[in-house]
Amino acid sequence: LFWFIPGESRSQKVPTFVSSTLSRESLRVDQKAKLKTKRLQQAFQQFKDDSQRLFVGSRELKEMIQKSNPHTYSIGIVKKAEELEKLAKKIKNRAKRGFD
Repeated sequence: LFWFIPGESRSQKVPTFVSSTLSRESLRVDQKAKLKTKRLQQAFQQFKDDSQRLFVGSRELKEMIQKSNPHTYSIGIVKKAEELEKLAKKIKNRAKRGFD
């Protein structure tokens, strides 16, 4: 219920919720951009870490093969090869998909 008293003028004010909403939205956009950048950096770091693990693992597999007997292979070689295969597939899929 509003009362209007003749002779008094009401000043038009911009509602405070509009300005605070705009600042909140710009803050959200800024925060979203920072989070996206951080997420991309983390994904790229994981990509680098996985590729390093693949490199080290392949060297270990090579050493295991060189130490083995040419007539028989150990189950460790098979397990290591399967592990590296899974890691390589993970890296390949991430490279195809991108870091998003």
